[in-house]
Parts: sequence; C-alpha cells; structure tokens
Amino acid sequence: GQTIRYYSFKTFSERVPPHVNIGTTCEIDVRLANALLNLREKRPNEWMSLWDAIFFFNRANTDSHEIPPQQEVVMILGVFQRLLEHLLEQRAREDKLAKKFVSTIGSFGALPTDKDKRLVQYQRERVPTVREAWFRDFYRLRGALAHGKTQSSVRLAWTIEEHLLLASFIFPLFVKKVLGDWGVYELTEYDAVSYTH
Repeated sequence: GQTIRYYSFKTFSERVPPHVNIGTTCEIDVRLANALLNLREKRPNEWMSLWDAIFFFNRANTDSHEIPPQQEVVMILGVFQRLLEHLLEQRAREDKLAKKFVSTIGSFGALPTDKDKRLVQYQRERVPTVREAWFRDFYRLRGALAHGKTQSSVRLAWTIEEHLLLASFIFPLFVKKVLGDWGVYELTEYDAVSYTH
C-alpha cells in the first residue's frame, strides 16, 4: 500500500539526533572537495570505489548510540578493504591487504614494532612496523566480531575503542594519500606531518 502526507511549513519539523551539535560550524575543505569532483569526472572507476568507502565510513564513524562499536569495527574495516582491494585489483585477505595498506600509506616515520611491549605477538610474526601491526590487529578484531564472537580468539594489542579512534584519523589521511597517488590531490604540510606520526 501507500500513504500520502501533507505538512504545512508551520507544522513540519526534522528531529535532530541527540549526538548532533547544531551550534557547531564546519568549514568545507575546498581542495579536497575539488579533488573528489575531479576524480569523479576523470576516473569514474576509481571514483566509485572511493565513494563507496567514504559513504560507509561516514555511516559507521558516528557518535550515535544507535550504532554499537562492534558494528563500527566491521563497517570501517570494510571500507579499508573495499579501497585496498580496488588498488590491488583483486579480492584479498589479511597479508595482502596489510602489505598494500603499508605500501600505500608509506613508511616514512613509521615506528618499528620492537618499541612497544604490547606488540610481542607481531614481533614474533616479524611484522616490521606499528602501522602494519595496527592494520593486522584491526583486521583480526573485525574477523572475530563479524563472525558473531564477542572478542577475538587471538590476543589483540589494541582495544575496540582504540581501534575506532585510530581508524577515524587514519582513514581520511589514507583517502588523501590515495587521491595524491591518483594525481588529483597534493598533500598539504599538515597532511604530511600527520603521516609521520
């Protein structure tokens, strides 16, 4: 069936979710917006994979209490996987995805795993950098949560909350790096400093 509703301008209202602060102003990153529009026009295949990743990242990366952390983990790792598999031009599992993540983001300023006591597991596996260890840890956490477990059977180095916080910073930088590699965006000095930490 169907229904039709009419609202006058005086009675129509849109509910703002409680986690949204309507008093905050936001500036659009014009350089980034232009790069995305340029990509959409010049490289439609790349645009579609990037658009999917950005769309689902924004859906997952929210302060809403309606999306539990476990669901955020599954969705955000999924956006990394969507973009990395496009770059690899094939479906891939942990090892290939982790290597592609690190090669795309670059190794400048990357800390070795032997500097962190939490990373003993990854030191044994000969994972060279904290960046790669983080991605592998996140991938393993997502695998456990996506298959109905409440926690990973492998001891993880980071908590769910730490992974989500790191991913919320890393994914936008990763997108900028990919756009730079595709020739439509030039990293700012701020972006470059962020990559080295």
